[in-house]
Amino acid sequence: RGIHWDTTRIMLASPDSLGRDVILVVGTEPSFRWRAYTTEILDLAASHGVRTVITLGALLSDVPHSRPIPVSCTSDDEATAYRFDLEPARYEGPTGITGVVADGARQAEMASIAVWAEIPHYAAQVPCPKATLAMLVRLEDLLDTVIDHGDLEEEVEPRRERSRRAARTGIWGGGSRQGGRRCPWATRAVPCVSKPCATMPGAG
Repeated sequence: RGIHWDTTRIMLASPDSLGRDVILVVGTEPSFRWRAYTTEILDLAASHGVRTVITLGALLSDVPHSRPIPVSCTSDDEATAYRFDLEPARYEGPTGITGVVADGARQAEMASIAVWAEIPHYAAQVPCPKATLAMLVRLEDLLDTVIDHGDLEEEVEPRRERSRRAARTGIWGGGSRQGGRRCPWATRAVPCVSKPCATMPGAG
């Protein structure tokens, strides 16, 4: 046995289809020191010449599992919303770390885009291949590129059957408690930074 410290992994990918480098940030939401966490991520982004920050997330909603996953793309910046034909962000209320990072990016004069997938509240276990796939498809439209979907299509149907069962019984079975689904770009990414939460807080 041992103590496992959650980390935020930061990787550099160079997908041929996009024609530019992409910095991938994957991790759990920190429990404290959000300002320090955000500052460290955005300082690293600035040092690599990042001009656009895209945050990805999911929220529980009253949507049925039998319908396509709704995905919304918004921006607080009017110029960015116009450039990418996005909805203006109108939400006001409690936020998570993605909202803090997005706000910090805007203040650092980086274009900031938030992508959200709506997940059925009765099938909220992670990972959710259907939601991941829906966000990747939306990103393809947004960035005018092609992203390798990996084996996501094959994973959607088994999860759909579990969602049907959960809708009927109110009980979710066979769910995974693992972290979010890995982005296909990450399979070809080179680790850029990988720090324990003592530096990039999140262990609580």
